[in-house]
Amino acid sequence: MTLHNRHTSTEHALQLPHGLRTEFAVVHQSRSSAGTTWLLYDVATGNCYFVSPTTVAGWDIPVRPDNQIRPSIIITQRGNDVIALELKTGLVYLDRAPPSGFVMSKQ
Repeated sequence: MTLHNRHTSTEHALQLPHGLRTEFAVVHQSRSSAGTTWLLYDVATGNCYFVSPTTVAGWDIPVRPDNQIRPSIIITQRGNDVIALELKTGLVYLDRAPPSGFVMSKQ
C-alpha cells in the first residue's frame, strides 16, 4: 500500500504495535461512538497501521518528556489528560488536554 493509493478503511492495515518508533503520515481518520480511528502511513517502510482508543488500552504510557510542541494526533482522553501520538517520531505519550474553545460567561 502506498500513500498515493489511499485506503480509508483499516481492512489492509496492521494494528499499531506498542513501542513502534517511526515517522507517520495521517492517511485517514474515522469517528464512531467508540472514538476516533486513525489510519497512519509509516514513511520509512510504506506499511499502514491503525490506532484507536482500544489499541492503546492497557499500554504503559509515559508523560510527554519535554515541553516542545510537535505535530501530534490525539488518540483518546484519559481523565483530564490525553493520549497522543507524535507523528515525527511515533512516540505515544500522556499530556494535559489542550484548552477548550468553550468559555462560559458569568451571569
